[in-house]
Amino acid sequence: MKGFLCLLACGAALILGPGCATYRSMEKGLDALVGKNISAAYGVMGYPSEVRESGQDRVYSWARNVTGIHNVPQAGPSLGKMEQTPLDADNYPNQSGTVQFSCLIRLTAGPDEVIRSWSFDGNADACGGYPDKLDRYYRDHKR
Repeated sequence: MKGFLCLLACGAALILGPGCATYRSMEKGLDALVGKNISAAYGVMGYPSEVRESGQDRVYSWARNVTGIHNVPQAGPSLGKMEQTPLDADNYPNQSGTVQFSCLIRLTAGPDEVIRSWSFDGNADACGGYPDKLDRYYRDHKR
């Protein structure tokens, strides 16, 4: 499913602008951070947007929200006549619409500040440079 979503996101990125990042890059880079001190994540992604306590663990979150405007097809009726025959059809004019992209990366570390697990949600367009940075980290620190 993530592969399909990535394909969809990459297709949208080609239409909306450059910078298609892949979920696979995120996964490999985040996997490479597991077992490392949380300071390694700071070196890759900068300081988190939020840190929360969860039992004895800490959950570090990096969040980005991006609002963009692009043409969105809108269905609408077209009524008229063609050579005395009533015509009823749908047309699809484009209208500018607002699109909200979001990206949330979470790393969970124990009391020893070692990363135990990760998760992310959102789409690649909002993740900005994180996928590229995480991919670079993965390539530099392959296990």
